[in-house]
Amino acid sequence: MNFVKKYYWLIVFTLYIVGVLALLGVFLLMKEFTGEAIHLRMEILKALVVGVFPILFPVFYKIRKN
Repeated sequence: MNFVKKYYWLIVFTLYIVGVLALLGVFLLMKEFTGEAIHLRMEILKALVVGVFPILFPVFYKIRKN
């Protein structure tokens, strides 16, 4: 538990990056299967924006707990 307290923000940031990469993969696969044109910059932006929402829960939890 001490490890989690010490590296809390590093863990949260790592989970955010992994989540964004997973979302980017899902978005690109959806475009591939539907046959739409892939605009990589737009897909990266969507993944970054959508990936923020799950990461807000641990951030608000940490703020509320303090």
